[in-house]
Amino acid sequence: MKARQRAIRLGAITVVTVAAGCVVVSAQQVLADTDTPAVVDTGSVPDSVPGPDVVLPEDTSDTAVSSCDVDAIQGADWVPSDIVCPHTVDAGSVTTCTSGGFQALDGSGVGHADVQDALDATPAGGVVTLCPGDWSAPSWVVNGVTLRAADPSPGATRIFGIYTEFDTSSNFIEAHDATLIGITVAYDQFIKTFGDIEAECITGSEFTGEVFVVETTGALTVRHSVFEDGIGGVVNGRFDTDEILVEDCLFQNNNSIAASKSLLEPKGPITVRRSAFLNNSMRYGQVVAIEADSHSVYVEDALLEGNTNTASFGSGVIAGDGAVTLRNVTLRRNSDGIQAGFNGVAGDHLELYSVTVEDNTSTGHAPVEANTLVVDDVRIVGSVLDKDSGGSAIDANDVVALNMAVLGNSGGAAAAWVHNIACTCCDFGNGLGDNTPIDVHVAKPTGYTDVVLDEAPLNFTH
Repeated sequence: MKARQRAIRLGAITVVTVAAGCVVVSAQQVLADTDTPAVVDTGSVPDSVPGPDVVLPEDTSDTAVSSCDVDAIQGADWVPSDIVCPHTVDAGSVTTCTSGGFQALDGSGVGHADVQDALDATPAGGVVTLCPGDWSAPSWVVNGVTLRAADPSPGATRIFGIYTEFDTSSNFIEAHDATLIGITVAYDQFIKTFGDIEAECITGSEFTGEVFVVETTGALTVRHSVFEDGIGGVVNGRFDTDEILVEDCLFQNNNSIAASKSLLEPKGPITVRRSAFLNNSMRYGQVVAIEADSHSVYVEDALLEGNTNTASFGSGVIAGDGAVTLRNVTLRRNSDGIQAGFNGVAGDHLELYSVTVEDNTSTGHAPVEANTLVVDDVRIVGSVLDKDSGGSAIDANDVVALNMAVLGNSGGAAAAWVHNIACTCCDFGNGLGDNTPIDVHVAKPTGYTDVVLDEAPLNFTH
């Protein structure tokens, strides 16, 4: 198809618009030959808009997109399934516990009337079996062993704290280079972790404060776990950690009423895979699901839906001041609540691969915010934005995109608000209700060459 074309100069990059509403970048710098990754050189960017060199990603999307076919830009396709604990009920141990009136069985299978006695009698690397029941404000020290519930069913083996005038300082167990399996954590109880910790089939039910408090450098891994109906965070990093790994988990109907209590708030890098964050809310603090300060965030195969931040100046569901990467992730029907926030994902360097951002509501800025944004196979659609707050579907300094659809967003100041953009197959709509408005606002900071503004179908402004 033959289309009218006009060039837009962004520094050393030539952008060509076509009448179909797509943006195609020339091969001068960004669309280099396939053997050499293209680079957007931001070395000339002034101090006010810093950013590293950005490498254009290869087209790794499942569906090849040609001629800017917006219907072929798929975005995310991951769908959560039920959380299944791989550990089953140990019927023999349950019988021994019941018949002997024991609290726990040590590594040799000997019953004890006190859990700590069973822990102390088990050598490093051994397995202590925790008998079913409720344990009020335990202060066990789990050192170098596995503490496994004989019945890992939710609620069957439960530890819970005792509320005393906001003083829960003694309502914790300590885990040192240990493994915890099948325990339900409730009310004011929490787990202090030291060293490398494995936690599987943990149920957080009506918990307050936080479930895991990371006290020293080490790796915390949480798998096959469900955290719901809590009024606090799940992981709170107080000191730098090696890494937090969360896999196959569900975070649902939690309401953080404590200041700065995101569900996952590590002090080190965090990786989340095959997990869902559904209908959580934040009353005070900053970010609902994941907040990692200056450390890296990597999220793969995830759904974040129906989360709300009702805090003044509260912000979004995922944020990090370092590198944030999302792969096959959906952010749907999230809201930032009151004012001056964003309702989706933000990072200093943000990379989105096969991501869907849809039907979010913002009274603040944008569902996607970054200093440097790299995109491949992404749909940003249906968000309701706030013009008075300068809202837009994208708010970034430098954007390098491949296969991106920004459609059906309404109420904002612009479809995108950027300093520097280079795209191949980016569809911002044709003005027939696709975005309201459909502007792509390109700023002109000192140090950039002049930007030639395009006419319809894309309304580039500055």
